Amino acid sequence: MGREQVSKKTTMGNPRIWNYDEIAEKFAMNCIDIGEEAIPFMLEEARKRKDADVIVHVAEWFEDRDDIKRYLELAMEAAELGSQKANFWLGYEYRSGENLPRDYEKAYECFIKGKEVDWVPIDLEENAEIMDGNGGEVTAETLLLHGDIDWWLFLFKKHPTRALKCGLADWYMKQGGDENREKALKLFEESANEGFEFAFVSLIKVYSEEFKDIEKGKYWFYKAEEHGFDESVFADQLGVESLECRKLKVAADNGDCRAAGKLACAYLHGGYGDCVCCAKDEALARHYGILAGAEEDGVDELVMGLDGMNLEDQLFLSEVAK
Repeated sequence: MGREQVSKKTTMGNPRIWNYDEIAEKFAMNCIDIGEEAIPFMLEEARKRKDADVIVHVAEWFEDRDDIKRYLELAMEAAELGSQKANFWLGYEYRSGENLPRDYEKAYECFIKGKEVDWVPIDLEENAEIMDGNGGEVTAETLLLHGDIDWWLFLFKKHPTRALKCGLADWYMKQGGDENREKALKLFEESANEGFEFAFVSLIKVYSEEFKDIEKGKYWFYKAEEHGFDESVFADQLGVESLECRKLKVAADNGDCRAAGKLACAYLHGGYGDCVCCAKDEALARHYGILAGAEEDGVDELVMGLDGMNLEDQLFLSEVAK
């Protein structure tokens, strides 16, 4: 490569002499700000070298100065050279219709070549967070925040991933009406059966809170468990025992006195901590209390789980601990 030189003025106004090889990478990474007189030089040299990173940064330079025509021309040039950044920008432009005619097909093609693939859910794993910052949850608000619903319906036809199914289901639910609700439930169920956790959460909430169908809510609660998801937060609402509670039962029935101690406290108080959810049951509390009280470790667990200042808890401990 040549050693052509270019004059650059710092923010203090002092000229410095640079050559392309030295400044190209820093310029592309936005680490330095060259003067306007250097732009033609940088663009000419970048084109000679097919340096897409520099060309796209020159495009950005023109965009910052509201020269949209030059920005788009150079972005397209950089995209042709394989710039992920330029492809992402063009995808946005085609999707929004702000500076280019709206064209979802072109937007899609650009996005899948671009740097930010989470704008196009093509990853079978839902690219971790289909919308960054939403913990993988794809709701109606999320979809509308990141583009008009027509865009997401278009994407859905291209790649009906489980996350998009869940997000569109949420959107249909918010539209109201029997037909939209039927579409929503179908998409929620497809998404859940494909293993998307938020779809299970949505189905449990829809059936138990909106439709007041507790049995259907329980059905999806247990289906979530089959897929490895513990939705114990809904256990009390559905009137069921949490997964952790049932695990403790298995352990206690197999001789684990500490597990029995936790269960005794749970049945006595109607729950233990955040995960052990169950209804109050004096008979079961006493049963597991006796199992726990037969060994010192079990008594210790009872002492930790009971309130030493509460008379009823003190009496319970004295009755079950040997």
